[in-house]
Amino acid sequence: MISQLNASTITSHNTGTIVKLTPPPKVSEKDIIGITFGIRPYRKGGIRLESEKIGSKTIYHNYGHGGGGVSLGYGCSKIIVDKFLCEHGSDTNEVAIVGSGYMGLFEAIMLADIGIKVTVYAESFPI
Repeated sequence: MISQLNASTITSHNTGTIVKLTPPPKVSEKDIIGITFGIRPYRKGGIRLESEKIGSKTIYHNYGHGGGGVSLGYGCSKIIVDKFLCEHGSDTNEVAIVGSGYMGLFEAIMLADIGIKVTVYAESFPI
């Protein structure tokens, strides 16, 4: 059985941002032609949580989690933010996050919460 979600809004206590939730489309079980899950990219060498200097920029890597990304996302993002703060301090005033996904968004929120201006670059923003 597919459940319905009532339309409502959520307001972030930190930013005051309002996200509107709308009901999913009405579908029945006969409309489902197949289900695929658990297929997530992973990295043979394991999760990559490290920094890399390229020219005058420092790139922080946080990928390769495979199917464990949702469970590990917040903690791995915290590790990357802590590494960034140890290497650059909180006096950095602007950061770019490329590729995003929920881990990049976790990192963006953590950095914005301490007053760093964050610009997120992504192919699309679904909201």
